[in-house]
Amino acid sequence: MDLQDLIIGRIQQVEIPESVINKLLNDHGLNHTVQTCNRYIVLSADNFKAEFSYHSHDFNNGVITVNFCLNTIKPFYYSFGLQLINKKYPYLEYWKDCNRNKFITCHLDRIPGIEGFLENYKPYIKHIDIESVSCGEGKIIVGLRTKSGGTEGRRTTCLN
Repeated sequence: MDLQDLIIGRIQQVEIPESVINKLLNDHGLNHTVQTCNRYIVLSADNFKAEFSYHSHDFNNGVITVNFCLNTIKPFYYSFGLQLINKKYPYLEYWKDCNRNKFITCHLDRIPGIEGFLENYKPYIKHIDIESVSCGEGKIIVGLRTKSGGTEGRRTTCLN
């Protein structure tokens, strides 16, 4: 992928297949699977299932985070352990907004083993920004745009 192609807008979106995400989880010894559907993501383990929707992102000043709204969690008693999620996964952060919606922030730059992957794209980060993130059947779709100064993450609503 050539930087010039990104800058002049020939490449306007990148699709990340759910198989790539599942391989990354497996490579890091996590017994979880991700299924991407229209408008939401399902994270599953042996006795656990959670549904998330994209909320917003922040790719400014060295911060690389994506925020997800937690729509459902089964069984329900797992929701009480969310406050401790950062103990087991230091790159995840749990929080609630003023309407008591539950969110998980993923600090992509803190995930073990992903640093090398992000290093490859640092030259592009200076020139492009994420315009949107959406979920489709079997893939996550990342919309790109050229950077025109400071940008903030695009916000969507929770599916609750």
